[in-house]
Amino acid sequence: MTLNFHLVNQIIAALIVLLNFLMIIWIYFASPREKTNKLFVLMAFFITLWIGFGYLADFPNQNGWGALFLNRLSFGFVVLFLVSAYFFSVHFPQKIGKNIVMDKTILISGTLLFPIAIFTNLIAKKLILESWGSSIIFGSGKNFFYLFVLITTILFFFNIFKKYHSLPKKDRVKTQYFLIGLSLFAIFNLVFNVLFPIVRKTVEYYQFGNYSTIFLLGFTALAITKKQLFDVKTLLTDLLVVAMAIVLFIIPFFTNNLEIKIFLSLFFLFFCWFGFLLIRYTHREVKQKEILEQKVQERTKDLQNTYDQLKKKTS
Repeated sequence: MTLNFHLVNQIIAALIVLLNFLMIIWIYFASPREKTNKLFVLMAFFITLWIGFGYLADFPNQNGWGALFLNRLSFGFVVLFLVSAYFFSVHFPQKIGKNIVMDKTILISGTLLFPIAIFTNLIAKKLILESWGSSIIFGSGKNFFYLFVLITTILFFFNIFKKYHSLPKKDRVKTQYFLIGLSLFAIFNLVFNVLFPIVRKTVEYYQFGNYSTIFLLGFTALAITKKQLFDVKTLLTDLLVVAMAIVLFIIPFFTNNLEIKIFLSLFFLFFCWFGFLLIRYTHREVKQKEILEQKVQERTKDLQNTYDQLKKKTS
């Protein structure tokens, strides 16, 4: 079981790091001068380092001091991610009024907390090497770290919801995409980084909370680059199919029974085909609806032009 878990961990970590770098390139070259794109690139870069160092810290046969320092690096880049995420929320999808005091407070706090997390034992004091990885023993600065996480998260949501209702419809749809990715990220972290440690008395599966950042980055990247986005119902259908496909892909790695592996693999292929048909049907329905709405708008415009001409002749 331990070997299989490490194997799954390696596969997921490698895929996420690869996808993050692809999204960094995609978003940056889509519009290099846009402030939102630059902030997204920073977010993705810091997330990649956070996940990468966290994964390396739990690598099998890791020595104690090396694992501790890698964990400290991971905590440090969590801080930088939160700082960049705060400023991203200020500018996405449209910039809100400046709050110079708050901006400087977040920036200075993050700048101070980053070296503290890496070079002192105030946050990560020591660790215990387990069969699955490393278990962190926190230092006296743990409460300050989590307070910073809580405050920046609250401000993050506040900035988004503050301007949501004043946005045009197009930007509201983009914000909905972003909020879906953010919600998935929050749910995964709540389950694997909060509830699991409380119920199971272990942080063994915290990596899956970290890996959920792919949802945040993926949906945000779509919201930034796509001019036309599907409505939320269509998006949720796609999301459900993809999530189930990922789960079915991972499950076979947790069993050593060849017959069960073959059955699960065949079921995975069958589900992929079924999911593809479902997504294609849903998107086709949306496309037909868009075409119908466009025809109605064109017909309405023609009638309005006819009415204006008749009115002009009558005058």
